[in-house]
Amino acid sequence: MKRQRNLFLTILLILCPFMAMGEDVCSKKPLDVVKQQPLNIPRSGHRTFIANGEPTVFGGHTSGFVPTPTAEYFADGKWHTLNTIYPHDQGFAVALKSGQIMLGGGHEKSLGIGHIYSVERYDPTTRTFDGFGCLDRKRCFAEALEMDSGCVVVAGNWYEQDLLEQFCDDPLFSKIKDLPQSRPEPYILRTAKDNAIIFGSSDGKGNPLDAIIVDRLSGESFVPEIFNSWRPLYNLIQNYSPYCFVGDEQRGIYSYLLPAFNSAGQMAIIKSVGEDFSLLPTATPIPMRSRFGKINYFSYVIADRTDGKAYIVGHGDKNDKRYYVLSVEYTKSPSPITLYYSEPQYTLSAASFCLLSALLSYCLSASTVKLPRQLKQNL
Repeated sequence: MKRQRNLFLTILLILCPFMAMGEDVCSKKPLDVVKQQPLNIPRSGHRTFIANGEPTVFGGHTSGFVPTPTAEYFADGKWHTLNTIYPHDQGFAVALKSGQIMLGGGHEKSLGIGHIYSVERYDPTTRTFDGFGCLDRKRCFAEALEMDSGCVVVAGNWYEQDLLEQFCDDPLFSKIKDLPQSRPEPYILRTAKDNAIIFGSSDGKGNPLDAIIVDRLSGESFVPEIFNSWRPLYNLIQNYSPYCFVGDEQRGIYSYLLPAFNSAGQMAIIKSVGEDFSLLPTATPIPMRSRFGKINYFSYVIADRTDGKAYIVGHGDKNDKRYYVLSVEYTKSPSPITLYYSEPQYTLSAASFCLLSALLSYCLSASTVKLPRQLKQNL
């Protein structure tokens, strides 16, 4: 728990209070930037999880857009490199209830060319990989989710036809059904113990879809009316639905928060409850600019269910090297919002901040992690 708390504090130390709604809502005490040890291999297009308490990155590509068949875990104050069975450059990864991580798909060659079928599992207790299976459809920019049955459903593809498939403890993945739309990095949201919905706002080439169709794992497709005015965020970064879950599985409530934009470029938050979608009422419109310039929100929602807050990460434009974190108290109606910003981060890349975002999401969702009183007041 101490290691988790230190990791959380390190991430928080890059954030400084900002003024929201025209009022000074935070302490003015400055926070210093604390840099972590750099990865051994520079990489992008990787996946990040906390595996057995260790921050771990999987796959991606390194300099020259060359896929790297490696992973790294952070322990004893430094990163340690492991060899994966296959390269997974912009493939999918899913945390299993067993504690293992399933990795699959990705680009076949350098420069983002081609797709692969390969699947493997990572056991964090032994720090070993096991290549065990083969996808039904080769793919990259996919997402996956484990259901209560233990079956893992997979959807999403890039420049290739998509389909919905699953793995149910068999070496081969099996096709469930064709999908009417190919979507990279789709949302896969559970709506019941044995059902889920799959959707996205862009086609397999990154172009906006004319109509956003929601597919059911079991059942017919449908089109929510809200998607006629608000389009869910599309971004080719890790989109793992447990991060944005704000429901209660014990009570059978499957609810999520999703960033969305309208035609004017204004962002709002869509709340899904089962198959019902609505806008989350906020006390003020989400700020799209700071006094430094435009804010470009790029992350999916990261929910802290213990404190009832959700976070979205953004960055400034080319003349503003700051990163921004929007905080929304989603359990209140209307929901108060607060905006935080870092000092200019001239050496912090978008890829490394995605890593920090993923680590932050773990710390926020871990019920054993508590903030010191002083930092809670800052938030």
